[in-house]
Amino acid sequence: MFRCDYTTYVEKPALEHNEVEHEAKEPNCTEIGWSSYVTCSRCDYTTYAELQIKHNEVKHESQTPTCTEIGWSDYVTCSNCEHSTYSEIEALGHTFNNENTCARCMFYADEGVIFKKNIFAAEYIVVNYVGNESTIIIPSTYNGLPVKRIGNSAFKECSSIENIIISNGVEIIEPLAFYKCSNLKNITIPNSIEEIRDAAFTYCFDLTNVYINNVSIWLGVYFWDYFANPLYYAENLYVDGVLITNLVIPDDITYLKGLAFRNFQSLTSVTIPKNVTKIDGGFFYGCENLKTINYLGSEEEWKKITVVFDNYNFNFKSVDIIYNYGSE
Repeated sequence: MFRCDYTTYVEKPALEHNEVEHEAKEPNCTEIGWSSYVTCSRCDYTTYAELQIKHNEVKHESQTPTCTEIGWSDYVTCSNCEHSTYSEIEALGHTFNNENTCARCMFYADEGVIFKKNIFAAEYIVVNYVGNESTIIIPSTYNGLPVKRIGNSAFKECSSIENIIISNGVEIIEPLAFYKCSNLKNITIPNSIEEIRDAAFTYCFDLTNVYINNVSIWLGVYFWDYFANPLYYAENLYVDGVLITNLVIPDDITYLKGLAFRNFQSLTSVTIPKNVTKIDGGFFYGCENLKTINYLGSEEEWKKITVVFDNYNFNFKSVDIIYNYGSE
């Protein structure tokens, strides 16, 4: 027990901070930053304040998913790094009713072949194939409406398909329709076909036989490029079931143009009527086995035919030309 308040205590004033200055650092996409601040070399005093990571954000609008395509919500990315809030929404898939028609997008499916109703015309388009059959028949009508075209990439990389039969009524084969059908061997093309668009048969290396019904109509088909013509790969052409090696150009043809017979390997001879007045220089380009041209007119008439040269020209001097063919 103390008897009194006696003490030798003498108070000394608090020391001021011995400040050390620190420069500011801007935050970036991966590292925090801070403003300029001070610390004390004698104690834990600090004015440090952390600045959070900062992305240079770019906003992206949402995309609603469809039956066959993914979608996403609104999201942001950073223009300076790979930061992203993107989140994929899966494709919805088709919802087929009792008539095999999708209630959302009007696709029509039958035995693996998927059709879509053209919103601009009363017709169907073949748009996809999800089966594994070796023989596919493209019908002329479905669900009471005509089938007018085979869509872009409709049968792309369908390795199970060996035979394609296109019914009369189909008018257009879109680009890449049979791209990389690696086992496709036979295709039947009807008289109704008007256009076969670019790269329709690209990489169909096993394609061997093409079946058509009419040479004049085949000559009228518009092939958008070399790979649009199945004869680029196929060696054999059948007209009404007859293998063609000796091609007879019909009398109603006056201009041999386009890509109808380019690269036709089984062609050994061709008979040309004398009313032909113009020939594309590349009409027979790639026909490596063509040896004879039977011309129904005279040599003088042959020399009057206009040859339209392009980048790929057939060397007519490499074949025998027989004039007045068939005349007594």
